[in-house]
Amino acid sequence: MTLHARVLLHMPLVQLFFIVGVGWIVYPSVPLSTFVLWSTLALGVELLRATFARWVLPRVDTLAPKRLHAAFMTLDGLAGASTGLSAVLFLHHLSFVSQALIEIILFSIAAAGVSVAVSSKYMTAAYSLLVLLGATIPWISLHPDKYWAVMGLTLVYWLFLIRVATESERLLHRSVLIRQERDRIIATVSHDLRQPLHALSLHGAILVSHPSEQTLRETRRNIDHVVQDPEKMLTDLLDLSKISAGNFPTQAQFFSLDTAIAHICTEFDSIASETRSQATSFVPEATTSAANARQYP
Repeated sequence: MTLHARVLLHMPLVQLFFIVGVGWIVYPSVPLSTFVLWSTLALGVELLRATFARWVLPRVDTLAPKRLHAAFMTLDGLAGASTGLSAVLFLHHLSFVSQALIEIILFSIAAAGVSVAVSSKYMTAAYSLLVLLGATIPWISLHPDKYWAVMGLTLVYWLFLIRVATESERLLHRSVLIRQERDRIIATVSHDLRQPLHALSLHGAILVSHPSEQTLRETRRNIDHVVQDPEKMLTDLLDLSKISAGNFPTQAQFFSLDTAIAHICTEFDSIASETRSQATSFVPEATTSAANARQYP
């Protein structure tokens, strides 16, 4: 919905170019009053869509998705009808060459609707159907001998547009899921990197407070284990980028679960010891508070 609303902000300018192009083709065959009436209607509908899109954008997270989708479909249908109305009003005034030009433009606009309503195949179907109906009905009335050929080709073309819109919607949904998963992975890695950094700071504090030979050996061993985790995370991120690029060679490899658990225990042993000492220091105070509570209910 957000993507569709952002595209609609630019549609009045696009519609203005379309109106100028149609005016260049139909002048002077079409009465000026008819052309002005149609151009005012077509441009007004696009301004209505753009105004609604501008109102929706800051509120899109608070609006009901189904109602918003239905509103966009209704406006897209109005835009398609006003665009297709050009053939209904103008085609019988024009020569065969000018009629063909109008038809080509309208069929091209119906195809362009796929990119405008890329987020929903239903919005594409509503817009393109009314554009194509407006282009096809007057052409059939002027050339009835081509009725079945025109109807058949128009139906096939419309179904093809829906198929393209369906594929575009699927790819858009997939890209959104990939982006969300990437953001989740980055957030997880950022959180996990804080733990080894915190462990390193604790080991540094231990070295400062107890600079003995035994402490140095133990802390050095612990730091070696801690450093392996950020290195592995960075390696996993590089592997993830290779997987996204499709050139990651998979390898089956055995590993020792006991060793992995021992590394985790070693990494968090100092944190656990600190937590236990802090909990112990709070016991007398908690006992005193409980005694006071019994004395003064």
